[in-house]
Order: sequence, then C-alpha cells, then structure tokens
Amino acid sequence: MSYRLSPTAPAVLADAADHIAADNPTASRRWMLSMHAQFRRLGQLLSMGVARPDLPPGLRLSPTGAYPILYRETPSGADIIRILHSARQWQGQPALNPVSIGIEIVNAGKLSKNGNGDWITWSGQKISPDQVMIARHKNETSDAGWHIYTTEQINVVVEIGTTLNEQYKFLDFLGHDDVSPDRKVDPGPAFPMNSVQSRIIGRS
Repeated sequence: MSYRLSPTAPAVLADAADHIAADNPTASRRWMLSMHAQFRRLGQLLSMGVARPDLPPGLRLSPTGAYPILYRETPSGADIIRILHSARQWQGQPALNPVSIGIEIVNAGKLSKNGNGDWITWSGQKISPDQVMIARHKNETSDAGWHIYTTEQINVVVEIGTTLNEQYKFLDFLGHDDVSPDRKVDPGPAFPMNSVQSRIIGRS
C-alpha cells in the first residue's frame, strides 16, 4: 500500500515548510520528513485517521501536529487530499477547510511605498492614491496603506454570499485574518466585514 498526493498538496507543504523555516530551517526539514513518514503510515494503515460525521464519506482526518491530514481510502493506499492548518479553527471546529466555502476577491491587499513615494503591491505594481486607504489592521499595531475594494466587488460578494447562505445556512462569515491571524492579513481593514456579515447572515 502507498500514498498519492493531490495536485495542490505539494504547494501547501512547501508553504508550511517555508513558514517553519523562517524561525528554524532545521526544524522545517525535520517536519517535511515527518509528514512524508506519516503519509506512508496512512497508506499502510488506512484506518489510522478518524472518519468524522462532518466529513464526506470515504474521507478521514489524521491529526498530525499543527497540520492535520485529510485523506481518502483507495484500493492502492491513501490519497492525500489536503494538508490543513490547525490554526484555522473557529469556535471549536478543528479544521475549517473541509466545511467552508471560499470567495476570492481580486485585491492587492497591504501596500508599501517605493523610493518615489508611489504606492506599490508586493509585485511592484503601482496603485493610484485614490485607490488606497490608510488604516490599521485589527491584528497589527501601526497604520498602513490598503488597496480599496470597489462597490461592485462588495455587492457581488454579498450577492454570492446571500445565495450560498440560503442553500447552506452559514454559521459564520469570516476572513483569513480571523481564523489565521498570525499568518494572514486578508481581507484587511479596507473590506467592510461588519456590513457584509450583516447583509449575508443577518448580524454584525
């Protein structure tokens, strides 16, 4: 019996390894080796993970430190579907990714200034000053420039969110910076979260 990684799993592993390496490169290498060792164990003992009632049939969750593994049993072994971030928890839910729907919005997020005083994105693209808000992120201690969301973007998010909520009855509407505050800053202070929450799920 063996294991197989989903197309997205290597990128998640690399991102997590980089995050750990920022503090301890040796620990990052050990972590990567331990994850692959766990993948092999899951491939050999498919029942090792937990088949939870909130997961689709056939999926199991293996609690592996800070990065639980979501996998599917197959005749040849284990298909590694996702490597989760246990920091992404909310009100007792141990892993949000399997029970969440994400809405992606095109926005440059947090900005910086170049030597000419222009607002630029992480990739160096210039942003017009009339598209910039100066604000302090709720998880930070100083003001910064943030790319403003357009009214059209907000209205579309509300329309999509309202339609999904009618079908799935959301328990909450959150940003990455709510569930992973040590790593994420999106959607940031330029996004009117309280207003959008109220319009989608009826509360702020």
